[in-house]
Amino acid sequence: MNQSSSFTTKYSKHIILTLLFFIYNYTYSTIIISFNFLVNNIYEKTGSITHNRFILLSFSSALIIFGIFLSVKSIKSFYINRFIGILTLLTLPLMLLLFNSHNKFIFLASIYLLMFIIGIECVYYHNLMYRAFLCKSHTGIVFSISLSCAILSQYFLQSYTKSYNITLYSLMLITFIAAFINLSGVTDTLTDTAQDDYFDSKSDNKHFITVFISMIFIIILFEYIGNFLSYSLFSLMYDGKALVYDTPRLFIIISYIIMGIFADIKDMKYIPVITLTGVIISILNPVLMHENSSLYANTCIYYIVAGIINSFFTLMMLKLARGRRFAPLIAVSGRIVDGIFSFIFISPIMSNIPIFYAVGIELLCIMVIMLLLAFTGQLSFITNEPDIVAHISPSDFSEKFKLSEKESEVFITALSFDGTMSELAKSLFMSRSVLYRNISNICYKTECDSFQAVKRLYYELPANTQANINTTEIKEQKNDNHTIDKIMSTDNDNLDQNDDDTSFAERMSSFVDKYSLTVKEMQTLKAFLENPYKTQKELADMQGVTLRTIQRHLANIKTKTNVNSFDELSSLFYSS
Repeated sequence: MNQSSSFTTKYSKHIILTLLFFIYNYTYSTIIISFNFLVNNIYEKTGSITHNRFILLSFSSALIIFGIFLSVKSIKSFYINRFIGILTLLTLPLMLLLFNSHNKFIFLASIYLLMFIIGIECVYYHNLMYRAFLCKSHTGIVFSISLSCAILSQYFLQSYTKSYNITLYSLMLITFIAAFINLSGVTDTLTDTAQDDYFDSKSDNKHFITVFISMIFIIILFEYIGNFLSYSLFSLMYDGKALVYDTPRLFIIISYIIMGIFADIKDMKYIPVITLTGVIISILNPVLMHENSSLYANTCIYYIVAGIINSFFTLMMLKLARGRRFAPLIAVSGRIVDGIFSFIFISPIMSNIPIFYAVGIELLCIMVIMLLLAFTGQLSFITNEPDIVAHISPSDFSEKFKLSEKESEVFITALSFDGTMSELAKSLFMSRSVLYRNISNICYKTECDSFQAVKRLYYELPANTQANINTTEIKEQKNDNHTIDKIMSTDNDNLDQNDDDTSFAERMSSFVDKYSLTVKEMQTLKAFLENPYKTQKELADMQGVTLRTIQRHLANIKTKTNVNSFDELSSLFYSS
């Protein structure tokens, strides 16, 4: 019974996210495909291609607007989830109008509104993904399974039904499922963890900006290559050949599976290398472009490359979004570039230049992409960063620092755990407050200011360190580890209690003046520092305020002091 409950708790998040991502991708892709066929019956070939590009502009505008909104506005997940559920239901009449209207104005109005709503849903689902998997936990599995199932479902539906009514019914059915999931409160459990509950700290801000800007340029070059190759395939479709949406499209699943598997290995370390390899294969496309006998192979190659490029900017932007203030916008930045770039480049570039020049342009783009990836340190075979290997075993480490049996269990489990504090507590069958207490004790005994520092100490200790290591010698070597352990030390300290109180009060007064904290923020900071083992909910109960109020005060304090975690806040307070 316990094993079944543990399994459900561990994998329920993955199942829900996989289902939601499947629903979103199925809806988005099916609407695009259906529109491409339906618009051709109302507009001429040129007009249909133009509107196919314009609807992506509506999609991108929704990404920008809702991405900024979620980034600057703090709204409870309860309200966001219910809002998305209601908005999803509103797509039903728009789907009916899209499939059944022959009036040009109503047809276009329905598709533009529909794509705008789908854009809002895209931000929402990507937001769920990066929030739920902030610690690199099986992002690739959810990504690859959901997208692969969406492609397979579309293929079998279109291959065996040949009916727009069946397509419409399937869209309406999964729309009801998505709305039910969001309105039922199931998704509330995916975003109920505060950002400070994660082990990983933010990366350097300057480095992030460099990587982010480079990624935008890389995605633009990838988009250029993709648009360079796609026009002829769309032209084939409008000439009466549906090969572009037939069996070759299944080859995109190969890309999703490969990228998904490697996304979960060493935090997407090998994704850029695999992406470059796949894009180099795209050089075969212009070579085979004008050969009718190679049409099938050409289309298969196109979809392999398209899947790789799509996976690259989706996964890498999800990675960059982790722990960032504008994470909802950053997570969909690749989609924004995709929509805007596709809107701008609508001309048949590929069909008007010789094959030799087409291959040359592709090679030039690939070389620039490789240089940008190398410049930002994303090519593992160029950066050649060595893997961190511990010199001693976790059990020896626990013995050296005289960790208790429970503290040792927490340390060994947390050392390689990918997930949130709540998930870690559940896996250890303890409450979060008990977990925090054990982690604080570990930090205290190792003279470290955070669990991240404990991990660094574990990997840096030489193999021949004596088992009866003197913690006083470690303290002399570490002159910057004055943090929450000062609050924890009470009866064992040799300092006079009155002197401690005076020092704390003076330090608090100086700290409040330096960072312009309000009275409420000072009270919250004092409660936090004096009660390191208590959860935010317990601190709220102590002060007689809501959990939301405590979270707001702590967030304001972190912003004013420019720190990324509560460990850093404690360290800053006691070192100031």
